[in-house]
Amino acid sequence: MRLPGPLQILTLPTIPYIDKKRSALSFLLHALLSTFRKKARSLPLGNSHAKTDSEKWDRYRQYLDLYVRYLAPRYLLSSHIVRFVAGGYAHHNFAPGGRSAPTAETVATLPEDSREAIGKVSAALAKRFPVVERQTAFNWLSRYQLAPLELGFPAEEISELFRNNLIVELGPGIGANAMVNACLSQKGVLAFDLPEMRVVQEAVFEEVAGDLPSLTVNFVSDLEELLQACSKREYVLVSFWAFTEFPIELRKRVEPLIENARLSLFACNKEFEGINNM
Repeated sequence: MRLPGPLQILTLPTIPYIDKKRSALSFLLHALLSTFRKKARSLPLGNSHAKTDSEKWDRYRQYLDLYVRYLAPRYLLSSHIVRFVAGGYAHHNFAPGGRSAPTAETVATLPEDSREAIGKVSAALAKRFPVVERQTAFNWLSRYQLAPLELGFPAEEISELFRNNLIVELGPGIGANAMVNACLSQKGVLAFDLPEMRVVQEAVFEEVAGDLPSLTVNFVSDLEELLQACSKREYVLVSFWAFTEFPIELRKRVEPLIENARLSLFACNKEFEGINNM
């Protein structure tokens, strides 16, 4: 039996985590979708009718709001859709000993305040979300903070820039690195993403906010609002892979942000959907 497209997406192994206390619709969803649970385990995450990655991602995002509304919040990051669209926060490559996990010697090159901030956010994520393992999250978030040092920027200079400027992040995934930067910056963080991803980011932030008091992270999905907010402020611009996944038209609209930033730090896909980013 082939399930309709929406059920292919919805009947992933996150169904047991629907919060049945939140609404009558939750009960209905649970009753309907549990029927297809066994079949769903064998279904591919993608939709075979989507021809490009961007088409698949557009379809995934259609369901993100539903997951945020009807999953018990602490199981949000267990959703296959969120894990696919919002980044590999618990990817096995970042587990201790994994090929992408930084060594203890490398982590020691980070400024002390960066290590402390990463530790706080990793602990909060692991406490609130069962799928997140603390050391794996620490390794993953360390990679972001190590990026400018690996490019040759002095640690003291980066610390000063992050501390004394607004941090603007494009495509912040689940928002974890934005939280780390908010611990470091006295000016706060602005994080820009598509509206559907903003729903996820705000839900994750709300879940851990009690463990990370006094952080200032503003998630925005209106580019004009972002440009206006940055127009009279000094800021550092960061984007890890997301910018090189933006459509060309959107990249061009972001160019003023790049031109006016005190520093721009981008990690790039070499190629995305036939576009050479190098």
